[in-house]
Amino acid sequence: MKLLREAAGLTRAQLGERVGYGEAQIASVEQGRRIPRRRAGRERGAGPVPPVRKPRCGDSPSGRS
Repeated sequence: MKLLREAAGLTRAQLGERVGYGEAQIASVEQGRRIPRRRAGRERGAGPVPPVRKPRCGDSPSGRS
């Protein structure tokens, strides 16, 4: 999640505001100490989060094989 947040150019505080979490809660999710609720952000109009495919062994860094 941290990589996606940083790629979007958001701070933890900015992302938290968009999804209804505090900065500490975002940090906990990024560090694996907390699992986000499925509905996080939807009630604030953030929309669904697109799925992210984890790279497999042998995938090129650009995502193209």
